[in-house]
Amino acid sequence: MKKILLIWMLPHLFLYRCMAQGKLGQGSQDFLLTVEFYPSFNTSSRLVIQKKGNLQVLSISYLYPENSKDTIAKVGLKVESSDSLLLDKESRRFYQNKVFVKPLEKIAVSPKSFKKFCDTLSSIDLSMQSSLVKKGSVDGISVGVRYVSGTTDHFFSLKNPTSRDTQEHRIIKAIFGLMESGFKTETTLRYIELLRGYFNFGLLVRKVSQTPLEYRFYSHLSANESEEFYKLMKSLPRNKLLIFDFSNFIGMGTMFYGAFRELIAVNKEVYWLVNESSVIHVEGIGAKPDKIFTNREKLLKFIKQRRTSHN
Repeated sequence: MKKILLIWMLPHLFLYRCMAQGKLGQGSQDFLLTVEFYPSFNTSSRLVIQKKGNLQVLSISYLYPENSKDTIAKVGLKVESSDSLLLDKESRRFYQNKVFVKPLEKIAVSPKSFKKFCDTLSSIDLSMQSSLVKKGSVDGISVGVRYVSGTTDHFFSLKNPTSRDTQEHRIIKAIFGLMESGFKTETTLRYIELLRGYFNFGLLVRKVSQTPLEYRFYSHLSANESEEFYKLMKSLPRNKLLIFDFSNFIGMGTMFYGAFRELIAVNKEVYWLVNESSVIHVEGIGAKPDKIFTNREKLLKFIKQRRTSHN
């Protein structure tokens, strides 16, 4: 009887093991997860998430095509065949024969952050994940994913995943959660902010500080976030110093100018930190030149001096 039971159980145990192979929360198996981001109008990148024994490593690199105009940036960089990219043959043509890899940051991930990442994806079998294809979608972002663990080597791609694509969007959110909790350099974090703008994460604004009150707008602002935006603008004080950090902000429609104009018409202590792209919008809103800065230190120094002179 025991032999019969064992014979019956063996194939079921094997099946369970295969089914659990791609679930990061299952056991402590080592794995290598490579994620490549290919955003329109921005630099492509490769993220590598690796678990090997008790060590969890996270790294990110820029990917430059062979025909990139940024020739200086490619000097001394690692060169790979474009065949190594997680792209279909047609898309690889853009890279010609070579890709230049520029490391941005590499870190050891804390056990707490890594556990949260694995737990978030524990119900998704990455070894069985199918590609998300959206025909007729040209711009936006393509994401190539390769999952390797034991004898499993599985590839899938995600084209413009949104919150409507429940499982695919959950994968993307978990990846961003790990990146944002781990990486520390300004260059990496600014790049991640721009990537966020491709994934329907809602209003791309975060509160930086309470004193002085500062909000950071990054990537872009579109009609999809209008409801959240107007709710935020209505909540802002009309009689308190306020800083808008637009230093990593690309753009927005003029439909949003009115809410900013209404605010600065009442609140005379609104200051702006801008870049070459966002200054056009800030000037279009009507902000006065003495309220616009391109350097944070100079902005904070100006505010401090102004407060001192008023006391």
